[in-house]
Order: sequence, then structure tokens, then C-alpha cells
Amino acid sequence: MTLPIWAFVAILVAATVIAGAIAFVVGRKTAADTKRIADLETELSTQRGALESVNAGVNTHFEESAKLLGQLAQDYRALFEHFTSTASNLGLSERRAEAIRVAVETELLPRDGDEDPVAEVSLDPTAPENDGSAAPKKAAG
Repeated sequence: MTLPIWAFVAILVAATVIAGAIAFVVGRKTAADTKRIADLETELSTQRGALESVNAGVNTHFEESAKLLGQLAQDYRALFEHFTSTASNLGLSERRAEAIRVAVETELLPRDGDEDPVAEVSLDPTAPENDGSAAPKKAAG
């Protein structure tokens, strides 16, 4: 059985229309995905730039903070050295002034490479002087 020519042409036209419709749908879907991918890549690039900027700002902040804390420690050291050097004018004994200087020097402001001890040093000028020769008193009870 052979098909008449008009049926063959009709089938060919229908197949072409169907193939065109499928190509159109696939093309639209692929183009939308491609645009979405391009948009996401652009957003990712923008976010990475923002993250790098924030990281640079954080690093700069902490570098500056460390520098300022170092200067603050030096200023405190200078302040305590001033106090101990003028202690006799303020009515402190030489031994008490030396105790304060040693406490600041060794425990409150550790030098580079030293561990950071937690010191319990009394800098109260009304506290009794202790040159280390007497044993500490135990609490009663």
C-alpha cells in the first residue's frame, strides 16, 4: 500500500511543525537557564568581591587594634614607672615602690615571649607591705 503524495506532504509538514515546536520549547528553556546561570555567576562574583573587601577590613581592624593595644601596654608601663619613680614624694616607702614596680614589670605586663600569667597582686597603697619573707596568712575558720 502506498501513500498518496498529499498524505506524505501532510505528514512531513506535521513533523516539521512538531519538531519546530519542540525546538522552540527546548530553546526557550535553555536560554532561560543560561540567563539564570549568567545572573548567578555575576552575583557570585559580586559577593566574592564583597567578602574579600570585608576580610581586608577585618584584617586591617585587627592589625590596628593589636598595634593600639601594644601602645596602650607601653603607656601603662610608663605610667607605673612614673608612679614608682615618684613614690617617695607620694609617701610610699622605697620597698613598697619597688614591690609595685616588680609586680607591674613581671606579672601585669609580661614581656614578649613570656606567658600571660593571671596575677593576683595588690597595688592598694593601704595594704600591708610584704617583702616575701613572711608566709601568707591563712583565713581563720
